Amino acid sequence: KKIPNSRVAWCAAQKALPHCSMPQDSFLNLTGCPLAEMVSLVRQPATFIGTHGGPMYLSAASGNPVLALFGPHDPKQFGPYPLDATKHHVVTAPEGEFAKLTPTVVLAALEELRRRSL
Repeated sequence: KKIPNSRVAWCAAQKALPHCSMPQDSFLNLTGCPLAEMVSLVRQPATFIGTHGGPMYLSAASGNPVLALFGPHDPKQFGPYPLDATKHHVVTAPEGEFAKLTPTVVLAALEELRRRSL
């Protein structure tokens, strides 16, 4: 399912590629980018989708919508602040295993977040 006019910035501390093909005009691979660039990126007005960590917290603090994906960690303890904000939505992987979190579930959560944060 495609979200019109969307672009993806793929970020991670170590070089990595997604496990699917991505359109070149809407995909930017920033894995391995320096921390200062990561901070600038997550402060841009955009929806953040990712796991808990510095970029998620910075994006939430910047007032951006955040779709936080959790595996074995407790979102009540590590989720975006404030956890109950309409701009924040948490998805927990079944049995705490990211491998069991399907794209369908993530996309449904993203659609819900977009409805709530508009």
